[in-house]
Amino acid sequence: MKQAAERLKQAVSAGVFLTDEPMSRHTTFRTGGPADIYIEPSCAEELKQVLDICREENLAYTIIGNGSNLLVGDKGYRGVLISFGKPFGQVAVEGTQVRAGAGALLSVVAKQALNASLTGFEFAAGIPGTIGGAVVMNAGAYGGELCQVLKEATVLTPESEVRILPAAELELGYRTSCVQKNGYINGIHIYNHGSACWRNTYRICHCLSGLWLILSDGTSCIGQNTYACNQSGNRSYQYRLQPDRQQLYERYT
Repeated sequence: MKQAAERLKQAVSAGVFLTDEPMSRHTTFRTGGPADIYIEPSCAEELKQVLDICREENLAYTIIGNGSNLLVGDKGYRGVLISFGKPFGQVAVEGTQVRAGAGALLSVVAKQALNASLTGFEFAAGIPGTIGGAVVMNAGAYGGELCQVLKEATVLTPESEVRILPAAELELGYRTSCVQKNGYINGIHIYNHGSACWRNTYRICHCLSGLWLILSDGTSCIGQNTYACNQSGNRSYQYRLQPDRQQLYERYT
């Protein structure tokens, strides 16, 4: 482990490398014990090197985003936690399209779209997560989903190959995508339609007003909502932890 840690430290010379880092500093719940190694790569090349080293050294690793959809137990995490920090948070508006890095906050992307009088991304204004995580789970709220506006995504495959995939190849479904097993999001390309700015603002305010009571502590959904209709047509809802979050929680508590 010591030799592997030294290799990882050298690989992220321009990024962030920490050992025994309390995960309470990186989750919105402000809970979680120490991760053996915590890394924030400064660029895609450093990310690639980190992943290659983890595989070569047989190190367990997990990629996280804003920490708003994550529960970490008091025992922490035995392995390498990789976070997309500010270098991956760039957002650029190009005409009626928006390019965003995997670490860009959804709220920031929504604001940039608003400033450019673009519509279609209002549903994400109150989701406290990142673009990378949003693609992985096809995030959505208030009748909108990322699959409705996503044009393409740049991914780093397990074979360290950088690929640009159109949205149709990402297998976007209800809170799922092929990215969960086939690759890692590096950046995305969103297509938005032009709209009157006041109308865009109204939709964002409407979404935020509904989310405030749920997300006032800075957290988001850590589970999945499922429903079934009874004979009267009324819906009964059930809530459970997402499978990957459940495994992480059970393993380290």
